[in-house]
This record gives sequence, structure tokens and C-alpha cells, in this order.
Amino acid sequence: MKRRLHWVKISFSIVLVFHLIGVLLTPNPNSYAFRGLSSVYRPYMDFLGLGSTWGFFAPEPVSPPLYIDYVLEQKNALSIMGRFPPEQNPYFFRDRYNRLMTLSKFILASDENIKAMFIAHLCREYPNTQSAKLWRVTGMQPSLDLVQRGEKKMTDAIDYRIEVLDTYYCPEKL
Repeated sequence: MKRRLHWVKISFSIVLVFHLIGVLLTPNPNSYAFRGLSSVYRPYMDFLGLGSTWGFFAPEPVSPPLYIDYVLEQKNALSIMGRFPPEQNPYFFRDRYNRLMTLSKFILASDENIKAMFIAHLCREYPNTQSAKLWRVTGMQPSLDLVQRGEKKMTDAIDYRIEVLDTYYCPEKL
């Protein structure tokens, strides 16, 4: 009985180590280790539904850039112009900038998001603001031919489509 329990523990340990190695290798299919062991691990991980790779906030997302341009009308008759997110990446690593791009897409998904998130933020950031005029600015992607020739990257905008959204007013108290 003890000998059988001993072999059950060893077998379970081997299966567990095999599985953990698969969990560690599968998310990065470009690694040398995964390429060497893919004939064993790919069918196993696909069977378990764990065979997809992780691509959260990839270094260069293919979706076109989406910006929110705004003009804030102040109580003192001055105007403040801006763009969210800024056109140039202010961060060393691109992942934070990609998150801002994703946030702009989420904000622009509905009028309620614009009011509850973006307008509320602008009115708090600039307390003298009475109203904000907004525009959706979509960067148009280059053609596949330009990218293949190396003249442009997929993330480079070659032109912009501008759409007027609306004028939003700041509530008296936030």
C-alpha cells in the first residue's frame, strides 16, 4: 500500500511539472524552448483550451489611432485647446500609451462615457471651464503596400478623419 501511494505521488508530481512547464511555455510561442517542445505541448495545451497566446497591449497595435480634440471655453473668455491622448508618446515604454489609446476608444464608445469620464475630468482639471467642444479624430492607416515597402509602419497615420461630436457643459458642482 505504501509503495502504491509512493508511485501515485511520483506520477502526480510528474504530471504537475509537465503541466506547469506547458503553462509557462505556451504564452510565448516564439521562444526557443517552446519551438523545441511544441510537438508535445501544443496538442496538450490546445486540448485543455490553454493554447492561445497572450497579446495584451501588444507593442504596436494594428488599430488606427483615435484621439479626442477639445476646446475649453473658460469663464474669463479664454480658450484652451488640447488632444487626448497626446499625439506623441510621452512614455519610455509604449504599453502605457497603448492603454491611453484604448481608454480614448472606451470614452468615445458612448455619450454617457464622454460625459461621466472625459467632461467630468476636464471640468475638474480646469475649474474655470464652462463648456467643451469635442471632436473625434481618427488616424487613417497606411496601405499594406506602403508598409511592405518599409515607408510606413502600421501605427503611422497617413491622414486624419475629423468628426464633430458636440458641445458639453460643465455642471455647477462636481
